[in-house]
Amino acid sequence: DLEALQLEKSGRADIAKSQKVASEERRKARFVKSAAIARLAASGGGSADPTAIKITSDIEKAGEYNSLMALWEGKESQSAKNIQAAMTRRGGELSLEAGARGKKAAKNDMLATIFSGGARVFGMD
Repeated sequence: DLEALQLEKSGRADIAKSQKVASEERRKARFVKSAAIARLAASGGGSADPTAIKITSDIEKAGEYNSLMALWEGKESQSAKNIQAAMTRRGGELSLEAGARGKKAAKNDMLATIFSGGARVFGMD
């Protein structure tokens, strides 16, 4: 169960990290867009120019795409770790069940040995 808890904790950390990366991607996109607008203005172009609008729009789209990809990657990583945690727990449960069956089988073998020994003592074999 400790391993499963660690996997789940790691998955939550992946989500937090992906949120930070997503925020950084948005920040970078805003910076690049601002720099592009400044360069367009410095070159005499206007922000209403169709080319300028396309460039800044593409920058915004790329930033949003990168941000969403970071969030998706974090969620996928968390999901994979949660599945692995569930499998680890199930493996532990199966091991406990197998141990219980082994214990019962050993007890039955012990009783069979006792009874067969008793049968020999009384000449019933």
